[in-house]
Amino acid sequence: MDDTRIASASIELSPGVEGDVLTVSASVASSLGIGVTKSGSKWVLEGDNSLDNYISVLETTRYSSTGEANSTRDVAIRVYDAQGGQSNA
Repeated sequence: MDDTRIASASIELSPGVEGDVLTVSASVASSLGIGVTKSGSKWVLEGDNSLDNYISVLETTRYSSTGEANSTRDVAIRVYDAQGGQSNA
């Protein structure tokens, strides 16, 4: 990734365990002109915007769980620039 314009980003929790909650502030995203959708344990942010604005939205990501405390989970964050380049997760 070598661009200051971002096209989209995704945040995914795996494996999701019952009781896991991953959130992103849709109000912050909306105020910056970035669309937010959720499908299962994956959030997708979309819209051509600045890297700084995407960072502001990604910083609102929160994880909590009422599920198994001793289970390991991974959170993958991928960012795609306007040229199609992908970050390393």
